[in-house]
Amino acid sequence: MKENFASVVLCTYNRAHLLKRSLVTYAKQTTGDFELIILDDGSEDETGDLVSSFSDKVEIRYERLTDKKPGEWRDAGAIINRGIIRSKGEFVYITHPEVMLCFDCIDKANRALREDEKAYLNTRVYYLTPRLQEALDTVDWQSDFYRVKSLQNFYEEEPTYREESLGMVKNQYCTPRVAETIDCWESWVFGGMTRKSWKRFGGLNESPHWGTVDYDFMQRRRHNKWKTISPRDMYVIHQNHDMKVGVFKPTERNRDSMLADALDRYGKKKNFLKDMEL
Repeated sequence: MKENFASVVLCTYNRAHLLKRSLVTYAKQTTGDFELIILDDGSEDETGDLVSSFSDKVEIRYERLTDKKPGEWRDAGAIINRGIIRSKGEFVYITHPEVMLCFDCIDKANRALREDEKAYLNTRVYYLTPRLQEALDTVDWQSDFYRVKSLQNFYEEEPTYREESLGMVKNQYCTPRVAETIDCWESWVFGGMTRKSWKRFGGLNESPHWGTVDYDFMQRRRHNKWKTISPRDMYVIHQNHDMKVGVFKPTERNRDSMLADALDRYGKKKNFLKDMEL
């Protein structure tokens, strides 16, 4: 383990068009004491070349996975434990390729976990609608991350997820006003713990289905009375991925199948991080 060092783990599949902006925000972090572990689940776009182009700006450990059928999609939760095990930081964060970090995110997250070593930390999230996603580059977010809030109707947009199949998930959680006022952000978008806490928690309950891992992760934290903190000065942008771009296809989301899978797996969790070194 490297003390005072962070590891960020993300899994990606055909999301180079979103990952590019995210990598810019990693390059702009106020601390350079972190590694970015990218598990590429067989992308068929330019992900590999994109990652290589940032190798002189960010400490990246890139691994292309080959243990699934070509063209098959699986949720990041099915494989992200591998990155947690491979990490070397005192602080370990998990996220997604579409997530853009405020420029002092890692530094502030490390400080928050030093003060509350047994907590799980989640950042607050600005979800972009398809319209806001298309307009994102019309503001100079590369100079000022929070300039995204100057996008027209940023606070008036309808919630991001509105599919009937999502039921109660199509909710107000996805609005900027809730992100700024809610006491604690429960859902995993960018979050993490100390290395020791991850080892004790045992990792994520692996599933290839959309939503299962996040739901199960929230329920186990609640059941085990695991404290979750969401500092009010720490935000990320969740880029919208509901539009087909090149070989990328939007993920199918269904609340009922997610809940059924989560209930089937709940209670059957093993310690996925037993091989993780402290």
